[in-house]
Amino acid sequence: FRNKTFPSFYLKIFKNFLKTLILTKYGILGIKVVLKGKLFKKIKKKKFLFRKGSINLVTIKKDVKFINYNIVTRAGTYNFKCWLVFL
Repeated sequence: FRNKTFPSFYLKIFKNFLKTLILTKYGILGIKVVLKGKLFKKIKKKKFLFRKGSINLVTIKKDVKFINYNIVTRAGTYNFKCWLVFL
């Protein structure tokens, strides 16, 4: 049994939130979230990926917003990337 302060618990909540989010209500066609780094105090870096909706990043007809953050913590550095594809 894991403690609720464990980071994977928060990732599950975030993933469930994104699954239940109605994207078309906000004019969003798709979302892609990538979190990379030494997640959960592991020795090797891991990659958390979540996609929902239509994410065609090659087309120029859709408006795509990209966010990239480097998060520095005591446990290490994480890279957070998010793509939002709008109508």
